[in-house]
Amino acid sequence: MIGDGTKAKRLRKAAIVGAIALTLPAQTTSSLRCTPQGSPQLLQGMGKFNHGGVTFKPVVIPVVFHCQRFMQGDVLQPPIWKPQEAAQNLIDVTNRFYQATGIQFKLQEVRSDVKAHPYLLLSTLDDWQSCTGNPSQEAAGFPCLQETAKFPDVAALAEKHVVNVLIGGSQTSLFCNTTAPNSICSTLYFGYTGSIGPWFTKASATWREGLSEENWIVMTWDFFAPEVANSKRFWDGGAVTLAHELGHYLTMCST
Repeated sequence: MIGDGTKAKRLRKAAIVGAIALTLPAQTTSSLRCTPQGSPQLLQGMGKFNHGGVTFKPVVIPVVFHCQRFMQGDVLQPPIWKPQEAAQNLIDVTNRFYQATGIQFKLQEVRSDVKAHPYLLLSTLDDWQSCTGNPSQEAAGFPCLQETAKFPDVAALAEKHVVNVLIGGSQTSLFCNTTAPNSICSTLYFGYTGSIGPWFTKASATWREGLSEENWIVMTWDFFAPEVANSKRFWDGGAVTLAHELGHYLTMCST
């Protein structure tokens, strides 16, 4: 499976404003190329856009976050503090990045309750770290994410053109020793787009719109959690990752 993996240093340099210039790791840019056209301009105070003399309302795309978790002894991890506020901050800042594009996003739901949504519960810390966009764990990670996306409660959302964002994995010291030999978490992508449609040079032969297992985004817990990167101190820390991956999800290639 070919997609987009992004690291923080690259993400923080990405200027995702106006035409949404997106930056991919060097090893992927040779196969993913396109040039975005000029972006429509936002009419301030009206919530509408103007492009070529035509005024229109923005396309509003719903997003659902799925926070994967695991048991550590008798403690449910990772902690999910104020999930609604955390997700709304990601959406609000992402919309600022997209404000001149004619596209906006709305938070439809945040799922973190493993009793209400059993598919969110993974068995171990290693399982949680592996079920991610992770180049060292592709044999396990991508199939795990695809299987998660195939659960009926998730697939039903994709069929309605909701963007499913899966949250899992971490490089914080709470859950990761990046210096340990063969550490699973040391190679995590901070964000990854599992939507490889015909706009990519090496497109998936089975991709189609609404097919849940081939239409999802994954982000690490670090970029969702307010106590890590999704906070007022780093107001764009998590949203840069989300905005970048949403651009790829919506067919935007690297420039």
